[in-house]
Amino acid sequence: MKPVLAASLVGLLTVAAFAQQPPVFRTNTQYVALDVVVTDGDDRPVGGLTKDDFVITENGRPQRILEFSEVEVPVETRAVDLDAPAPPPSDVASNTRSAASSRAIAIVIDDQGIDPAVLSADSLVPLKRTLTELLRQLTPNDQVAVTYVSRSDLSRDFTNDLGPLVDAMNGRRAVGLPAISSIEPQRDFTTTLWNVVRTLADARQTRRAIFLVSPRGCVPDPPSSFGAFECRDLIEESLKAGVPIYGIDPRLFVPPGAELNSTLKSLAAATHGLAFVGQSDTPAAVGTLLAQNGHYYLIGYSPDPTPAEGKFQNVEVSVRRPGLHVQNRRGYEIKK
Repeated sequence: MKPVLAASLVGLLTVAAFAQQPPVFRTNTQYVALDVVVTDGDDRPVGGLTKDDFVITENGRPQRILEFSEVEVPVETRAVDLDAPAPPPSDVASNTRSAASSRAIAIVIDDQGIDPAVLSADSLVPLKRTLTELLRQLTPNDQVAVTYVSRSDLSRDFTNDLGPLVDAMNGRRAVGLPAISSIEPQRDFTTTLWNVVRTLADARQTRRAIFLVSPRGCVPDPPSSFGAFECRDLIEESLKAGVPIYGIDPRLFVPPGAELNSTLKSLAAATHGLAFVGQSDTPAAVGTLLAQNGHYYLIGYSPDPTPAEGKFQNVEVSVRRPGLHVQNRRGYEIKK
């Protein structure tokens, strides 16, 4: 994705009215809002927790929870056909505030990293099925963007209009076109993800995430390599912004050992996301990813003491129940 596209995505997100404070705060901010996902040992969302189950600290100091709610977004089953002509754009617009269950989701399609065999006429089915399931199970409240690693001309900005999204993912228009060659494909990959993370960091939806359709990710080792440095920077930015990366490898069959050594899984885990490799049941995989992003807790507090300008505030959230995993953004910074 090119920087100009990232800028346009930011513009669309900031002009709309949303329900949650962004992760970058101004000097008069006295309230911090967090979206928190809690999962069990099998990566399943945990519901039914109360305010008393959570502990929040900012820079090591305990904070008093002022607002608390549990959000559960139902999974949709919309009709989507990537082989059919895209439906016409919606002629209805609204400036009403988004529901608490509104999510900002960027679908990144790694057209550089996907093996050309996957894009052949005989192998398009698993890739198109993955894209279809992503659109089918998203809700009308979700703001969704689509971008390609090398084909920014095929991208679509954030919208809840199904027509443009179907058009962006339509197999005849996008999936079958070749990737644009690059002398640094790995840098293109990490730069695209970094730009998308930064864009989502400015979104005010209650939940923000990247769904990466790719066979690859990145690893922050060995430390001496430039690619590892860029990967560490991407992971750090993701954790600070609270934008996890969820991955789906569109290949039905992967080489032996690929699942255990998957860099896609490594990247997802490092950003508090989840990835599926060699998954034949695409609807189930997509359903799992959306379930993690569709069941979360909204927690608000007023920082005590008042945070200083220009300094990153480290926020930690934990639960008192053993065996559970908590996912939340690492903190925020007050801009001058």
